[in-house]
Amino acid sequence: KSIGAPKEMGEAVAEILRTELVDVGGFELVERGQIEALLKEQKLQLQDVIDEKTAVKIGRLSGAKLVVIGSIVKLGTTFTLNSRFIDVQTGITRIGKNIRGNSVNEISNMCRQLAYVIAGRTYVEKRTPQPRTPRKPVVRAPKPTPRKPQPAFAPMPRLRRPGSNATSP
Repeated sequence: KSIGAPKEMGEAVAEILRTELVDVGGFELVERGQIEALLKEQKLQLQDVIDEKTAVKIGRLSGAKLVVIGSIVKLGTTFTLNSRFIDVQTGITRIGKNIRGNSVNEISNMCRQLAYVIAGRTYVEKRTPQPRTPRKPVVRAPKPTPRKPQPAFAPMPRLRRPGSNATSP
């Protein structure tokens, strides 16, 4: 249901949230097409706006344990996604959560956050890495080629005295 937002936005949010609930895990969903076929068989119609009592009745017919009803509300520049999980046996709301955002561009991410909240899991937003500022290349002087160390002085050859067999220092 859309309040203060176009009707299509409510339909889009419902579609995104269904997909996110399956992706997050822990839920088995009865698809809208299956519900429509069931209602046709029961000679009922799926209306654009379903109240809690009708949702509970449809949930019982489909064999679901819980039904989800919700809305997207636009007040000023703020969008709020509301959802309630209702026990089909008792008609009691078991979970009620909402998520707020400031832009229509945030709605898809808000649906993902809401799915995580409903599933009782922690949501960690995946941030798009920011492009790095190119750095100027560092120009380094070429490394000198290693040389064989030269002694500071050259040793003098030992000289022999004529007629001497021994060497003396």
